[in-house]
Amino acid sequence: LRRIGIATLWLEPADYPVLLGCADLGVCLHGSTSGLDLPMKVLDMLGCGLPVCAVGFDCLSELVVDGTNGLIFRDARQLASQLLRLLAPTKEAAAALAALRAGVAASEAKRPRWAENWNEVAAPVLLPRGAGPHAATRRLMRLGTLALLVALFG
Repeated sequence: LRRIGIATLWLEPADYPVLLGCADLGVCLHGSTSGLDLPMKVLDMLGCGLPVCAVGFDCLSELVVDGTNGLIFRDARQLASQLLRLLAPTKEAAAALAALRAGVAASEAKRPRWAENWNEVAAPVLLPRGAGPHAATRRLMRLGTLALLVALFG
């Protein structure tokens, strides 16, 4: 580890997807205490076309399909093996990484976008019947404003 340096820096929100898009592979070390929460960083990575190696837990397969859009590992040895298999300077590694990247593109093309998902899943539960599509946006704006006021003055 003497030859490895880690630097963290502040990114403007618009720069975050650009940075992710420049990477070859994402690694997620998120461990779920409940086994039910999903790591948002994996959604960010997949949304930028980045295959992911992620530590496995019960519901992770909702995002990462092992061998299709990423790889799931259980321990450091397995992660090291995956990194070598995907990032080694060989044609086989390049092909394996390209296959995962193609899997990400295919799975993301099928995934509903945020607004579609909101209108189909959340709005019917949170909004009164017949409220119309713009009511969801207005309600969300009110909730965001309320959250901001609580954060500022709470």
